[in-house]
Amino acid sequence: MAVKGNLKDIGLTSLISINCNEMNQARLSIMNQGKQAVVFFNEGNIVHAELDSQEGEDVLFELLQWEEGDFDLEQGVQAAEQTVHTPWSGILLEGLQRIDERDAGVNLEKDSERLEFTKTANAAKVLAAIQRVVGVNAVLLCSKEGGGGAFENTGTFDLLPALAPFIIEKAERMADNLDQRVM
Repeated sequence: MAVKGNLKDIGLTSLISINCNEMNQARLSIMNQGKQAVVFFNEGNIVHAELDSQEGEDVLFELLQWEEGDFDLEQGVQAAEQTVHTPWSGILLEGLQRIDERDAGVNLEKDSERLEFTKTANAAKVLAAIQRVVGVNAVLLCSKEGGGGAFENTGTFDLLPALAPFIIEKAERMADNLDQRVM
């Protein structure tokens, strides 16, 4: 049975999160302003994405900018090829960061100092965007140097410098495990 809807009602980040967390094998087709995109999921990962003649992760970064579009989600459909190799959570984080930087007018290649400031200044925005994903109750963003912050269900932003090294170590272990699982 296919699920149909519009990205205005349920965002792409939620659709990705649900399909990956539930380990679905599915094809998500999205139509927006005459453009047709397709995203395939398998065993908790995004495995393929295409839009016009583009394929892979760059397609996902573009799709994350779409605020509307009709979608059709079909379960049990397998991708013919794999063009996406990054874990889905990393794609969402980078995609949201790119949107935030675009909205702030940051030029990635020419303005690295401003980019670092923007990353820090907009951490609250990034965390809030991630928290809006269905099923997310808390989000923690921290650096190896100890700076960072968190959003809980209350929506407050707390600095957690003392916890950052511990969380980073756990996150690195999880990333290593995910890398081994993907390969």
